[in-house]
Amino acid sequence: MNIAVGLSGCKLSATALFRSADYDGQGEIRAALILHSSEAEYYFEALHRLKGEIEEESNEIFIWENKDGIKRCQVYLRTTADISQRSEWQRQHEWLLEKLDRMYATFSPRLRSLKG
Repeated sequence: MNIAVGLSGCKLSATALFRSADYDGQGEIRAALILHSSEAEYYFEALHRLKGEIEEESNEIFIWENKDGIKRCQVYLRTTADISQRSEWQRQHEWLLEKLDRMYATFSPRLRSLKG
């Protein structure tokens, strides 16, 4: 699922993984801001300069990922999740909705202000 945030090349995304290397093979769900354009690094750096303000406002500690040589950066939250268990889907969907709503409110105005 992708959600527009008001700036071309930027979107919110919900992701589910059956297995994650970061969680010893357990599954996970993620709420992420994906920056995927020729301006991705510029947007990422502009937001990263506001990291303290962003994390305080949202009351979240984000994972900030900007890999060299890749025109795709992301800022995300994650939690373990067994997506094969249908009985857990309601809780997982609620978690994603809460985090994506909070991320939209936090990141969208800042990204819109970067429009040239």
